[in-house]
Amino acid sequence: MALEKIVSGNMRNTMLLVVSVFFLQCSRQEPELIIPPGSRLQSIILKDANAVMQIYMPAQMDSSARWEYNCCAKGFPAIAFRNHDYPLVQEYTGECSPLVKPDSMCQLTIQTFGREGKRHTSIDTIYLEDSKKWLEAKALDLYQKQIKWNISEIKHIGGLDVAAFAFTGFSMNRWVSHQSACNETILLSTHVNGNLVCMQFECIGSNCNGIIQRMMPYIETMRFIPDSLAQNAGH
Repeated sequence: MALEKIVSGNMRNTMLLVVSVFFLQCSRQEPELIIPPGSRLQSIILKDANAVMQIYMPAQMDSSARWEYNCCAKGFPAIAFRNHDYPLVQEYTGECSPLVKPDSMCQLTIQTFGREGKRHTSIDTIYLEDSKKWLEAKALDLYQKQIKWNISEIKHIGGLDVAAFAFTGFSMNRWVSHQSACNETILLSTHVNGNLVCMQFECIGSNCNGIIQRMMPYIETMRFIPDSLAQNAGH
C-alpha cells in the first residue's frame, strides 16, 4: 500500500510537471500573425545573414532596389522599398552623400552588416541604451534638436529580440531638405544567425503625420526563414 501511494504521488507530480511545461510552452508561443488588409508579402534574400526576411508591406510601397554602399558603410548590401511617387535614396546612415538629394522620401531600407558590424553580442537593454544615446547625440550634433520618442524598447518579433525606436521631428538623413516638413522614423536592429540586420523606415513630407502608428502593424509581420529553406524564397 505504501508503494502504491508513492507511485500514485509520483504520477501526480509528473502530470503536474507535464501540464506546467505545456502551459509554459504555450505562453512562449509567438502571437498570431495578423496580416494588414491590402498588404503584399515580400521575401527578401539576406545573403550575409544566410536567411530570407519575409514581411507584409503596404501596397503603396510598390518599388524596390538593391545596391551596395561604397562609402562609409564599407560596401554592405542594402535593399529599399518605397512608394514610386518618392525618389530612391541610396544612403542609410546620413553620413555619405547619396546619388539623389530629394526634398521628401517614403522608404524602408534594410541593411545587413555581417558579423564585423556587430558591437554587441545580443539585443538587450545595454544595446538599447547605447543606441538611444547615439541617436540623441546625433540629433543634437546635426540639428540641435531633441528627439521626440514614440517607441524605445525591445520587441519580440518573429522569434527574435528587436531593438525598436520610433521618433518624430528628426531625420536620420541629413541630405533631405526637411526643415519645414513632417519627419517620422522607425529604426529596428536585430541579430539573424549572428549577423546584425538593421531596418530604417523614414517618411519626410507633408503627408507623413501618423505614419509610425500606421506602419507598426506591417513591421510586426517580419519573419526570418533559415538558409536551409531560403532556396524556395525570392525577392
